[in-house]
Amino acid sequence: MSLKKLHDALFFISTGQKTGNMVIIVKEGFDKYAGTCTFNTGKLVQATFQQQTGRAALSALLALDIHDVRFMEFSVTATAHSDIPTIADLMQQVEAKNHAQAQTQAREALSSNLQDEVVRLLEKCFGASAASKVNTVAQKISPIEKPIAFLDKCRALVEITLGKAKAEKMFVEIYEKLGDR
Repeated sequence: MSLKKLHDALFFISTGQKTGNMVIIVKEGFDKYAGTCTFNTGKLVQATFQQQTGRAALSALLALDIHDVRFMEFSVTATAHSDIPTIADLMQQVEAKNHAQAQTQAREALSSNLQDEVVRLLEKCFGASAASKVNTVAQKISPIEKPIAFLDKCRALVEITLGKAKAEKMFVEIYEKLGDR
């Protein structure tokens, strides 16, 4: 949510040629920290965060969860820091982080659904112990990072009981959902 707020604030500052400071509040665990970006007539001129300046400060800020963004308009006479990116560059970084977070959330949802779906399949063979078997596989092979390898290992468990042909038939729909096989 706050990535969108940051993006919107940057757009507002850039298009409105605003001058002032933007405070970006980030969270790391239960702690909150603040970084500051200074703008002069719609251009980013300085950034500071935890004893860092310029690109390093912005990178450190964007690496954390953005909690809130506040812009205060006032007169600034600052000149641009030597390694400060443009607002357009910063907006691209924010968009990239937002996209990456959306992909991670989608993978996590797929993983949860994938794991649940595999449990339902394995219940046909293993009954109540299916969930523990799938969880054991998931601890060794991440269904988020390696969904195909995760499915292959789960299918191998079924192959032992039902044989290869029946196991492949059981899993064919799940593989198709992942777009593989």
